[in-house]
Amino acid sequence: MAAKEAVKPATEFTKLVREPSVDSQFANPPDIPDKGIDLLSCLGSIKCNRPYLVEPAFLLFEIADWSSTTLTTQYIYSRIAQNLSQDVNSSVVHGNSSSWEHALEPYSLDYMDSSNSYASYFVLYMNLLSNFPAIAITLLVCAYGDIIGRKLGLVLPTMGGAMKAMVYLWVAYNELPLWTLGLGHFFEGLGGTHFTFTGSAHAYIADVAQPQHLTLRYTILQTLLLVASTVGNMSVGYLISAGGFLRCFTLLLGIYTVAGLYIIGYLPESLRIKDPVWQSVPQMLRNTLEAFKVYTRRRPAHLARLHLGLLLIVKLVNTIIFVGLVDVQTLYLLSEPFKFSSVKIGYFLSESTLLNALGPLLLVPILQTGCKCLDTNVCMVSALSGALSFLVLGLSTNQTMVFISPVIGGLMAGISPVTRAMMSKRVQEDEQGGLINGSYACDVDLATLVAATNSTHRSCHLLTRVCATCKLCNFRFLAICGKCSQCNQDCGLDLITTLGLIPVHPPTPKIDD
Repeated sequence: MAAKEAVKPATEFTKLVREPSVDSQFANPPDIPDKGIDLLSCLGSIKCNRPYLVEPAFLLFEIADWSSTTLTTQYIYSRIAQNLSQDVNSSVVHGNSSSWEHALEPYSLDYMDSSNSYASYFVLYMNLLSNFPAIAITLLVCAYGDIIGRKLGLVLPTMGGAMKAMVYLWVAYNELPLWTLGLGHFFEGLGGTHFTFTGSAHAYIADVAQPQHLTLRYTILQTLLLVASTVGNMSVGYLISAGGFLRCFTLLLGIYTVAGLYIIGYLPESLRIKDPVWQSVPQMLRNTLEAFKVYTRRRPAHLARLHLGLLLIVKLVNTIIFVGLVDVQTLYLLSEPFKFSSVKIGYFLSESTLLNALGPLLLVPILQTGCKCLDTNVCMVSALSGALSFLVLGLSTNQTMVFISPVIGGLMAGISPVTRAMMSKRVQEDEQGGLINGSYACDVDLATLVAATNSTHRSCHLLTRVCATCKLCNFRFLAICGKCSQCNQDCGLDLITTLGLIPVHPPTPKIDD
């Protein structure tokens, strides 16, 4: 009993953080074994009564990550514009024109006739340097986290981000050629980037949260992600004007460092394995690839494999929609008939991000606690909200309709955390890493693909309608993943039948004795 009391949270608030249900077959035991391996003992003490709160580190990392995306793009654009204009006073940071022309020589195509074109393609190549190593790191770290714990997957991305900030600081201070920035992006990729960190954070929460609290905890992470996006995007412009790029990169390095120190020195490990099976590197790689079998493994639950596959499709479709969505919306609002200024575009993006941050945080407790809705129903409401929002935006003819569309779509961000929670509830506790591993590896691949093709999008009206169609497809897929009140099976006909979209579930025929 003493060991159990030692790990109990100290406040009522932290009951949400760790108070696993013993009755659930997917929950961890209420105490952490005192004996076992501690591969990450150098990352801080595990035997403690500190709360299992990964959210502060998540918020800090995401603020740094979103700020880094905007800051590095503006720095690259500034350097390119300076070199193309041959004016050393046209930029906050001076550069070497001859070195930059040499770096661009392989990419000098006819259609690269402006600083925008140069910057967009250079950013693309830098992102590819980050994303390709991140694919392998995400596969390894997220899957192997089931053996060594989750903290490694949280620390590595902060180290990669800090290394990237250091390289940018070094290049900006010494006015080195822009191609040297690729070293920082490669280091960031070796850390796993946003995908490894987010995957490990969700696996961490799956280890410590009760099943009934899992959806809310994931929703909180989604809200923090959107809040970090708003803070990062809105603050970078003011910081550049106030202190220049050097101070911004220094601040970025500090945020990554604080997040890493919080994880190393304060955050307890969520997973302890008494008898790990040590493997060679080739065997580990084979087991990592076999982690995808979590989606095909036979399970006692009715249609569980089908549900996991459909939920993965929903998650990937949602990823396709959100990756590069800001760029597409910006191009759409810059074109006819709107011709928005940069200030108006900033207002629109801030409104959209804020509503997507608050919407799921209010939606999930109200529907689950007040209306007693299932996760499937919450997810379908989010999908309908997003579909209607994209339709309104695509059919907009004036500014009023444009600014109304984020209000309609304020609930669409809820589909991501609820889908993750539904997937986590359908697998065993020792399969959480493999589950996150597969889904986030697919996310990285899709992000790379969409980033590589995003600059060629021109039909913004068509793309907006495609996003709406994808949301409606999510709705139909989710119709199979719920629990029907008529047959008490996971056929998902409850809400769909209520809406009258498909016939009522046929009654089960009686069999004569």
